[in-house]
Parts: sequence; C-alpha cells; structure tokens
Amino acid sequence: MWNESINKAVEKGSSGTEVTLKELIDLRCNVLHQSEDGINKWLKHSGQRLARVRGRGLEFDATREYQTGDDIRSMAWRVTARSLKPHIKVFQEEKERPVWLAVDLSPSLYFGTRCMFKSVGIIKQAAFLGWSHLLKRERVGAMIATEHKICVYRPHSSERNFLAVLNALSTCSSARPAFNEMNQLHHLLLSLQQQVRSGHLVFILSDFYQFDIEIQKLILHLAQRTQVALCFIYDPFEAEPPPSYQYILTDGEKRLLFNMDNAQNRLHYQQQFQLKQDNLTDFSRKNNIALQILCTNQKPMWMSHL
Repeated sequence: MWNESINKAVEKGSSGTEVTLKELIDLRCNVLHQSEDGINKWLKHSGQRLARVRGRGLEFDATREYQTGDDIRSMAWRVTARSLKPHIKVFQEEKERPVWLAVDLSPSLYFGTRCMFKSVGIIKQAAFLGWSHLLKRERVGAMIATEHKICVYRPHSSERNFLAVLNALSTCSSARPAFNEMNQLHHLLLSLQQQVRSGHLVFILSDFYQFDIEIQKLILHLAQRTQVALCFIYDPFEAEPPPSYQYILTDGEKRLLFNMDNAQNRLHYQQQFQLKQDNLTDFSRKNNIALQILCTNQKPMWMSHL
C-alpha cells in the first residue's frame, strides 16, 4: 500500500502551486552536482559553520555497575532502585548526527505571485537540505506543521524513510488551507523542544509570518542545546507594493479596499516588510544563528549549480 501511494505521487504533474514527489526525488541529483558545500556557503554569512558535533554529542548505549571515580551525573537511578546496586549510564559518541527539518506550512505559506507559492519553495528547500545531509550519511528527520496537525518523522539514515518525508511534503503542497491567525510555528517549536536532543542540527523553514517574543524565546531555547539554522521565504508582492491603484480584495465573503494610490500607504507597506526582515536579521546575528533568505522569484539553492 505504501509503495502504491509513492508510485502514484511520482506520476503526478507539477506546477508552481504544488510540487510532485518526482521533483523532490530529482533534487537528489542537484545535490550530487554541487561543486561546493552550498549549505556551509550560506551559513558563512552569519559567521557560523556547521560542526560535526555540538554539545555532548553522545547517545545512550547501556548501563553497568558503578565504579569508583564514575561521574555521578550519569547515574541510572531506575536501574539502581530496581537492582539495589548503584548503576551508571554508558554513552557512546554519535557517529551520525541527527538532522531535523522543521517545516512550517501554515496557511500564509500558500501564497505566491511569482514563479511559485512560498509553500512550494520551502518544501523544495527542505528536500534539498535533507538530501544534502542524507548523502553525507547523517540521519534526517522532519517535523511538518500543517493547518490541523504536526507530523513527526524520527531521524533515520535510510532513503526509504526520507521518501516517506518527501511524500508527506508533496501531499501537503496540494492543500489549500483557509487563512487564519493560528500560530502553527509556535506549535512546531514547542514540539521540537520535546523531540530534539543536544548535538542535533535543526533547520527551521518558514515565512515567519508571526515572529513575536514567544517565537524568539523558543528558538533561543533550542539554540542553547542544538545547532539552529533559519530559512526565511517571502514573495516579491510582500516586499514591494503593486502598481498604484485602488484594489478591491475579497475572500469570497468580505470585500476590502486596498488603496495603493496613496503614497503614505505605499511607504508604510514597504516599511512593514523591511522591519520584519531587519528583525529577523538582527535576531540571527545577535544570537549567532544562521539565516538564509529566499524569494520565490530568485534562483534558489537547489538550482545553484545550473
């Protein structure tokens, strides 16, 4: 059944409003053709470079009886209580660093006026990053925040597991959620807190439609014990106002006047976007967190070798 759903998804057509599984699989070839490590290339701009291990970089292996000189911080209290003899936890170094793709697919992402929806751009970027780390034999997992739920895929080094992630992302791309003010990014970050461990690498991909103090606190909390990189995507329409005109906007029920004839309105429009981008940039620079900025009509990382 799983294989049939994969095959059907591969055969689908594609457009700028959604992305097929075949397109996401084909990005594997783009990664192989990279002449240099594109991920580290954009991370350099923030003064950060991905390290193999951050923090403890250890995973639990087994328990054994306590010996003189052992670190009591590694005590296995449950085993000690059960056996009535002191035991400690034994760890081994993680050889494959877990990588998380935290993909925010809130309703605000399903929008685009050039080339593709923001949702399509962020999904393709997530797939590219996933293939980049999977081909380096690192374990890749994903957490996908949709309108109604958060899907979790534990880090794994097999391509079969990653295909399940890509299939889920492709399926999500065809959704058309109604716009609302729910902060899916907030729920995504809370879920990450429960899943990630010290030494993991976390890519947070979003349009950061809501980037308030709570969101910033959650990101900083993650950055204290993991390596965090942010990927911000926007559409040109968000950065530059449309030609001067008095537009009528509607959601099918309500109508709203969008007056772009007014010079003050046009200036305010541009300033709002610039303020948002400046806040993201300052936050990332101040906290030494990598930030990548993507626009839906610019050449993306997954085409950088062409």
